[in-house]
Formats: sequence, structure tokens, C-alpha cells
Amino acid sequence: ESQARRLLEESRAEAEQALAAARDESARLAEETRRRTGSEAETARAEAEAILLRARKDAERLLGAASA
Repeated sequence: ESQARRLLEESRAEAEQALAAARDESARLAEETRRRTGSEAETARAEAEAILLRARKDAERLLGAASA
């Protein structure tokens, strides 16, 4: 049980780090978007959303695997 708890805590920490990194990257891309215009801005926004979505899915997968 203690090993499972440790693995869960490690997975949760990894998921939190992945989300934090994704938020940082998303914020960076959002700032870049504000400096751009037109279709370039839309592309940068879409990239930021895709990065955040992947990070969320990765975090959910890690937490799901750790809980199993």
C-alpha cells in the first residue's frame, strides 16, 4: 500500500509539473499571439490550446494509471 501511495504521489507530482509547463508555454504563446495579427495570431492561439489540451490529457492519463 505504501508503494502504491508513493507511486500515486509521484504520478500526481509529474502531472502537476506537466500542467505547469503547459500553462507556462500557453502563456508564452498567448503573449506571442498578442504581438501578432491576423491568421498568425489564430495559429498561435490554436497551438497554445493544443499544448494545454495534450498536457491535460497526459495528466489525466498519469493520474488514472496511478489510481489503478
